[in-house]
Amino acid sequence: MAARSILRLSTRFPQRTNLRPSRMVSNPMSTSASPEVVSLRKRLTSELKNAMKAKDTMRSTVLRSVLSDVYAADKMLSGPIPDSSIVSILRKSVSRRVESATQFTSASRQDLADTEQREAAVLSDFIPGSMTSAQVDDVLARILTEQQQQQAPGTDFLSSNPKRAMGTIFKAFYSQVDKSLVDSQMIKEKVEALVSSKAST
Repeated sequence: MAARSILRLSTRFPQRTNLRPSRMVSNPMSTSASPEVVSLRKRLTSELKNAMKAKDTMRSTVLRSVLSDVYAADKMLSGPIPDSSIVSILRKSVSRRVESATQFTSASRQDLADTEQREAAVLSDFIPGSMTSAQVDDVLARILTEQQQQQAPGTDFLSSNPKRAMGTIFKAFYSQVDKSLVDSQMIKEKVEALVSSKAST
């Protein structure tokens, strides 16, 4: 009788230990997830280590320089800055070196110009593909059309309040386009040109 009672109980109440393995089994699909995207900060740090191991003085110097700018920006933000901000730092660093190369060439110092150009090339490799000027113009044109359609009849979006229009355009643009894909200075110049051209007509 005791054996039969135990058999009944085991049938009605399965041991809990039999349930645990099924809870702990991971989803097989999780192992086929897309690979982690390496952040720009990690790429720069990794490439700096590689350059130092290879004793590539030029490459390690330029990478250490841009990482120093990144860390300085971290302190101002009181935390790690996003990749989009690092891209902006890279763009400015490349722009400075291109300008310096032009000045050195004008001063007949091609050796120094070549150094600046090589450094600019190193940093350019870390900048993701950017939108072309024509693509930026298309987005701005679409924004202007949308904003003009929201105006009262006879009211021009750009000339009615130029300062407010610029702010609206910037906000609309960056809500559609990631900052890392464009040169912020180019966008600023294009928007200012749009507003000023309308104001002068």
